[in-house]
Amino acid sequence: MGPKVKRAVIVERKSLYLITVFVAGTTFLFPLLSPLVMALFFVGSKSMINFRSCFRESIKITIYILLLLVPVIAFINYFSSFLLFDFTPQQSVVSIKDENSITISKILSLCLLAPVIEEIYFRGILLSTIKLIIGSFWAVLLSSIYFSIIHLNILVSPTLFVLGITLGIIAILTKSVLPSIILHALFNGLMIYLIL
Repeated sequence: MGPKVKRAVIVERKSLYLITVFVAGTTFLFPLLSPLVMALFFVGSKSMINFRSCFRESIKITIYILLLLVPVIAFINYFSSFLLFDFTPQQSVVSIKDENSITISKILSLCLLAPVIEEIYFRGILLSTIKLIIGSFWAVLLSSIYFSIIHLNILVSPTLFVLGITLGIIAILTKSVLPSIILHALFNGLMIYLIL
């Protein structure tokens, strides 16, 4: 087998793996399947699922990125609420607003379980897979687009896109998903607080 054939086989395998990773993301539409898919990819992938990193350096990087991008996220969230006022919010937002309260199980689900599962998939598996194939810039961009689309709500898509970029940059710079999980959890907690 010549070098050109070997390269073609490698590219084909990487492309097939990337397609599989994207398809696996659709399991977020079926929440009970998400942990199973995460476990399968966690076992077999060379991804950025690293919970250890230089703690002090990770905090410094995270704070710098937040100082730069939190105002952008706030502006986009505010601006998109005016442009997209005809669209309905997510069902979970509607139920929290209607009840004017939230259960402990819903808080745990939105502020703990969802950030862990989503960050392991979007930043740990998807981002690192795309990064290996086509580089960091496209990895952050494509994983952020997919992150915003998978939530199935045009009203929050612009905000989630910028949040995805923020979390992706932090995951790449810190080489860990832990800061992204923490920030995602804080973001969801802040959104719950603002809804109530």
